[in-house]
Amino acid sequence: MSLVILGALAFLWARFYQQAYWLEGTVLIQRRPFGSRRCDLSRAHVIAESVSPNSPYNAAPLPRLTAVEPGGRPIRLWLRVPERRNALLPAGELLALAAAITYRRPHDEQARFIAEGLRRLADNPFGAA
Repeated sequence: MSLVILGALAFLWARFYQQAYWLEGTVLIQRRPFGSRRCDLSRAHVIAESVSPNSPYNAAPLPRLTAVEPGGRPIRLWLRVPERRNALLPAGELLALAAAITYRRPHDEQARFIAEGLRRLADNPFGAA
């Protein structure tokens, strides 16, 4: 019986545990329930996608970045946070992500394209869906 209770508590803790993200230089760090992930955005393959979050807050597609270093596991970061009523990340955070993605990659077209999109979103949050 105690294993069932411990399992239920662990499930609830993991369910309501808030993931957090932050940048240390160009490294994006994702806090997870059982550890963390790190991804150097200046070396990672970064894509922008529009995905429908599987959440009770919204079913409409929202913008999300996915970054993965060679041989690493992906980090997925919502640009509009479903749990915060689809609030857009602050402009300073979007600009920091754009700078980290393009750091030392002046000729990477995909990185530049994504960074420009992040800068536009930071400059005009009302122009984004």
